[in-house]
Amino acid sequence: MPLLTIREIVESTSLENLRLVTGHLRQTNEVHNVNIIDNPEAFDWFTAGDFLLTTGFVFKDNVESQKQLIRELAEINCAGLGVKIKRYWDEIPQAMIDIANELSFPIVEIPYVYSLAHVSNVINDILFRRESSKLKKYQKIHEAFRKCALSGGDIQEIASLSASIVNNPVVMVDESFNLLSYWELEGNPYPLAEYLPLNGREPPFDKEFVASIPTDVRYLTLSIKRQITRGDTVIICRIKPIVFSSTIYGYTLVWETMKKMEQLDYVALESAAHIAAMELFKLKQVEEARNRERQDFFQDLIEGKILSTNALRNLAITNGFDPDRSHMVFALQIEDASPTLLNLAMEQIGQHSATYRYPVQIVV
Repeated sequence: MPLLTIREIVESTSLENLRLVTGHLRQTNEVHNVNIIDNPEAFDWFTAGDFLLTTGFVFKDNVESQKQLIRELAEINCAGLGVKIKRYWDEIPQAMIDIANELSFPIVEIPYVYSLAHVSNVINDILFRRESSKLKKYQKIHEAFRKCALSGGDIQEIASLSASIVNNPVVMVDESFNLLSYWELEGNPYPLAEYLPLNGREPPFDKEFVASIPTDVRYLTLSIKRQITRGDTVIICRIKPIVFSSTIYGYTLVWETMKKMEQLDYVALESAAHIAAMELFKLKQVEEARNRERQDFFQDLIEGKILSTNALRNLAITNGFDPDRSHMVFALQIEDASPTLLNLAMEQIGQHSATYRYPVQIVV
């Protein structure tokens, strides 16, 4: 449920005959809190999103204070001001109206029949019910991903759950943008397979797209917005980094073609990124352990330490080789190789492997 706005306070609550006097262009200002002004020096207590209520008593004889009130509230980015009339002011002073119009700041006229306490209670009740509803939705999202994690959900299940919650197709890639998993949704007007190569672990996005994504966790935000253009079609992608202990393990990409992302959707992506990071960290640890085993196997093989044919056969199978086929060993030595250079070399070897359909195992 969306947050309460000034327009809704005026038009859609149990408070009748309220009138928006100024700030019609800002009537969609969201109200996060309601306060009563009873002190002309109280501005330090107010914050952005506050809807302030006043009878005007503390400002009734000072035109400059009336103007300053509007300026201060607009500067703080308060949602608006509610003024009760027929108590101290027969009508809202023209000086306040003029400055509010100049600043596009909403002023709401409150009829004499309502006490400010009643107005405050009505608004706070709406805010409480909506916050309670939002909290329940947050809890439901976190619970869904918690169950996924406890049941040992893999990347495919995380992608599926994410897509079902945000109601948009989802693609998950590793830190080098190689495909990990994806989940399509029925009814997607721009099917993933028509716009992206979704083959094995190959990168589904082109190098220009990948190069535009920040790789430093210090510059990562709630999500990264990027566009994919194919002819006259422009598709919005929302990208959430998968980070654990200041290390990027991958990215979740939302193919925003079915529904515009909302606040709760970003909460879901945050939960998805958390458990995906745990899963990818675990997989990385397993892969590193396997890589060490392969290193030992190759070292022993090269040095002639494996003397038994049966042992060689078993070790080959354990390390992913078919002992009944021919194999070739290719040793590449790079002096003072940086991680970036090593990743580039492995990427190119992988591309050649895919091009010529030769399976390759890389041991660093």
